[in-house]
Amino acid sequence: MKRIVLLCLFIVGQAHADEWDIAVAVNGKSNHSGDYCNGVLCNEKNDGFGVEARNYARWPTILGAGHFKNSNGFDTWYVGVAKTLRLGDKYGVELGVFGTYMHYPTLRKEYNFFGAAPLIVVDFNSVRLNTIYIPAYKDEVQEVWFFQLVIPIRPR
Repeated sequence: MKRIVLLCLFIVGQAHADEWDIAVAVNGKSNHSGDYCNGVLCNEKNDGFGVEARNYARWPTILGAGHFKNSNGFDTWYVGVAKTLRLGDKYGVELGVFGTYMHYPTLRKEYNFFGAAPLIVVDFNSVRLNTIYIPAYKDEVQEVWFFQLVIPIRPR
């Protein structure tokens, strides 16, 4: 745990304070690879909210935390950090990895875990679209693409 905290502090320390924006993350929509999650229809309307802080360096850093209804309709909480590579100048696409600590209850068990997932960010300047790929895990979590609308409240 100490290593993760130190890594987060190091990543955050790579940017100047005036380069950050704060945003509201509206969770979301998901697209599962199949129709059923743990024997019931997958919930693909993943209502919830979060906050996101990010900078606009060549290798942007994103800090995020929030809540959403998961594939089985249970409350899920996450906190994480991402590092992306910005491919465009003003508007553009970013590719990266989102490292997270998540509380994820299912029909059979509650999971608390650290994970890393590929992240695609499409930045339209006034809003962003985050797309996260979550691979299948045992029989409990089905492969899914998760979408999140991010609305800056302090734009750059």
